[in-house]
Amino acid sequence: DPSCVIAHTIMGIAALNLNDPPAAIRAFDIAIERQPWNDQLYLFRARARERTSEKARAAEDYLKAASLDSECLDRYFSNNKQEINKKPHPPLPLDTAMALVRRGKQLHAEGKYEPAIVEFSKALEHNPFVQGGYLGRAETYAQSGDYQRALADCSTHLHDFPLDYAAYDLRAQVLSRLGKNSAALSDIQRAVSIAPELKELKARRDKLRNSLSVR
Repeated sequence: DPSCVIAHTIMGIAALNLNDPPAAIRAFDIAIERQPWNDQLYLFRARARERTSEKARAAEDYLKAASLDSECLDRYFSNNKQEINKKPHPPLPLDTAMALVRRGKQLHAEGKYEPAIVEFSKALEHNPFVQGGYLGRAETYAQSGDYQRALADCSTHLHDFPLDYAAYDLRAQVLSRLGKNSAALSDIQRAVSIAPELKELKARRDKLRNSLSVR
């Protein structure tokens, strides 16, 4: 049942956000039982296992994911290399990290993009699983014209939240600004498939389709 897999994947991600790797592993175990061919689920479980004493089993999950999709590890480590290469920081309590994210969003709303990026980055340095951190920073990068960093943060966010239509929508808008309309159309179509009730997504999709058909 795909809905069961989605539910347990969301539960696992939520457990990681709450710094509860054992609960995350249990949720991903159930999802993998139902979709053993899904390389993304093994990557999720590997991340959870890396935060426990199960380092060897995390390596097994990475190898299993690679056996299912030879390029998945390249994509994963490319999306996460900035966080991986950083000197580790002790994790902040989730409420402290969320407060930094809220502060970043407030500064963004006030048009103070550089200070907003600083707040989002502080939250992510200490708790890379904090919800809204990567997407909030991506929106701020996009508003400030730093499109490559916006794309990177959107991709990292989607790695953890693959059903977030807003992230696909944002990435589509950034790709369009870079003149990559075919890739943008692919992303906006994903957003529409996740949230078909939103008329503004369909309007952006149709506009992109028309721009491509004119060429």
